[in-house]
Amino acid sequence: MSLDYGGPRRRRPLWATALMGGAVLTLAVVGGGLGYDWYIHQTQAVAESRSLTAAFDIKGAPCSALTPAAYAAQGAKPRMIFEFQKVRFARRFGHADCAVVAYRDAAGTGGHPVCQFTAPALLVITVGGQESYFAPCIGVPATVSVENGRPRCVLATRLDREFTLPNGAGKP
Repeated sequence: MSLDYGGPRRRRPLWATALMGGAVLTLAVVGGGLGYDWYIHQTQAVAESRSLTAAFDIKGAPCSALTPAAYAAQGAKPRMIFEFQKVRFARRFGHADCAVVAYRDAAGTGGHPVCQFTAPALLVITVGGQESYFAPCIGVPATVSVENGRPRCVLATRLDREFTLPNGAGKP
């Protein structure tokens, strides 16, 4: 075994240098292309997210809320129950249409469920074991969004129609 302490260096063959340069250039081109593709995809996702969030940012008069005692006293119970995004939705009548409203935040991706009901009459929303009771009235569509574990119910749909209760309540 002999040690080399500063003698003349052996030159690397030209083909090896060219091969290493080509590999570095290939990695730079592929990495740049992937980075650009990710940037374009992220920009489009944010734009789509903003438009979807705007479409589901439904404003309207709040639904009538019931206390647990008032709910128990009325006797009517919801017959149609389903779970969506770890939230339990129960309604008395009508149909439901749900979507997850996605948004981009500093941490990456977030979202919350939004469900529209054609004529629920009674809604029971259960999030993390906590129940919320709403009585939109018979024949009145309602939209429920659940953000940060808190349900919000309004007497409106994405069709920008607002509804009033027969006694005049629910007007903006």
